[in-house]
Amino acid sequence: MRIKIQFSPANNIFRIPVNYNYLVQSFIYNNISNKLSDFLHNKGYTDGKRSFKMFTFSRLQGKCNYNNESKSLIFKDNFDLWVSSPESEFLESYATELLKNPEIRLGENQIYINSIEVSMTPAFKEEILIKMISPVTVYRTLEDREGNKKTYYFHPRESEFPKLVSENIKRKYRALYKNEPPDAEVKIIPEKLSKRSEQITFYKDKYVIKGWLGVYKIKSHPEMLKLAWDAGIGAKNPQGFGMFEILEEKNE
Repeated sequence: MRIKIQFSPANNIFRIPVNYNYLVQSFIYNNISNKLSDFLHNKGYTDGKRSFKMFTFSRLQGKCNYNNESKSLIFKDNFDLWVSSPESEFLESYATELLKNPEIRLGENQIYINSIEVSMTPAFKEEILIKMISPVTVYRTLEDREGNKKTYYFHPRESEFPKLVSENIKRKYRALYKNEPPDAEVKIIPEKLSKRSEQITFYKDKYVIKGWLGVYKIKSHPEMLKLAWDAGIGAKNPQGFGMFEILEEKNE
């Protein structure tokens, strides 16, 4: 399930740093119930030692200009944010809290809520063509000979990338449903990538996260694809990674 929130700047201008993921993530946490926020912060949905928040969000959608001096994006008109989760309670809490305060703050900006729309969940087949609306990322933490740890982010064309995407969605399935996932791998195949697809995000201004936009084909059991749609694919979903839209394939 996902919702689209449309905002407008209260003073005809909305300025936000290019690396705004943490600001938007905090904005979401600040606009859900305290009970739900505490649950997600302190426990989440667990599979062994892994914990998942089970939500993700898009990049801000709208016409904007980049200010090189301040390293910020400037919106002078309406802009949208998609938020998605397999748990309707999460989205209901978020929408309810937002509607209580139609004039709110995001970062240093005062903004208005114009509308909140619920998106229809598509009927999933075993293969879909998708376009990332926030970067997909998967990684491993490696250790060198001196014992120093380093995070390695895999490129979508590396063989480890689809393996980690598949492992991740299986863990989410077990964490959410407390059951084994359908016996099907999640196969993700890059269809359209460019140099601009690579996205470097500075989270909290100190953690570097590498992810990729682009167009991909995903094959798996429909239940797995639905969970990927709701919760995001890959890692770091609650930091604003792994959200996609489904593209219609053209018949040749």
